[in-house]
Amino acid sequence: MSIALDVGNSHMRSLRRQQYRLIGRGCRSLFTAMTDRKSHREILSRLDVPYLAIEGQLVVAGDNADGVAEMFRIPTTRLIPTDPLGKYSVAARQAISKLIDALLPAPRHSNEVCCFTVGGLSGDSGGRGNEVNEFVAEFIQRRGYQPLGIGSATAVALAELGDQALTGVGITLGAARCETALVCHGVELSRSSVARGGDWIDEQLAAQQSLFFWDQAGKRHLDVRAARVWKESNAGSVLSPTSAEDRQLATLYHDLVDDVLAAVRDAFTSAPHAFDALQPVGFVCAGGTASHPGFREIMLDELRKNPFPFGIKQVQIVGAWEYSAARGCLIRATLEEETMRKRAA
Repeated sequence: MSIALDVGNSHMRSLRRQQYRLIGRGCRSLFTAMTDRKSHREILSRLDVPYLAIEGQLVVAGDNADGVAEMFRIPTTRLIPTDPLGKYSVAARQAISKLIDALLPAPRHSNEVCCFTVGGLSGDSGGRGNEVNEFVAEFIQRRGYQPLGIGSATAVALAELGDQALTGVGITLGAARCETALVCHGVELSRSSVARGGDWIDEQLAAQQSLFFWDQAGKRHLDVRAARVWKESNAGSVLSPTSAEDRQLATLYHDLVDDVLAAVRDAFTSAPHAFDALQPVGFVCAGGTASHPGFREIMLDELRKNPFPFGIKQVQIVGAWEYSAARGCLIRATLEEETMRKRAA
């Protein structure tokens, strides 16, 4: 059997098939750190919050990080850097190791494939191409699996375009990045990305609305958490904003959609014959940012104004998007193991 690991910018999720069931595990993909003091250790212990002691810091990772950060008025940090060339701190490396260890059980047989995707960052099938992919692939291998890296947009296409012969455009709208891929019969032909996502919207909202908090040292930070809570609690459609804040949110969504569609066109420039004789093709978007009311209509409006040089059947927004990329990775891992068995026969 095989397993999937989706190391996203906001959450990390694993998915494996056990007989006729799919077993999923997940946690937040962030950490927070505070000075290593006896009082801090005592508070965390009383709260039954696990932590790592690293270089004079107490590091809390995963689902507990946000609550601890709010309690101590300290910022949180994404485990996946937004810069593909970004360097991992010691705290981040140990935190992600701890979380992946909890998400990946011991393999059930030798050479069991773990197909993974990491935060929209590029890399080849072995996970090489940037430090983050290489580190995740290395840890997966140490756990006893055979790592197989794919792009998150390709994973979504594999999961959602089964009725379109696994052919079309896959898009993931993540917290820190958005990724697009052109896929033909399950094979990725071209990929492009946008170096911003839901976090960028939250940061812009916090700055425009002057949302700040001050940490224990008196340093001021943008209160991105408060902006995100407001955005997610705002059930109104971005198509009909009724306040200045709503209009700010609508403008930000329009800007992000423009960037994402431009990335699709860039990907098509790299593979101009991708869909010859196959049009119209599928078009699917997944991610928390895409689930906001009115997002699909914004994308349709922008496509009417500036259509693609190829035909699409419909714009599909994945409703239950949380495990979409993981399902695509699981499909790819299963296919890879079947190929390995045929070669060994």
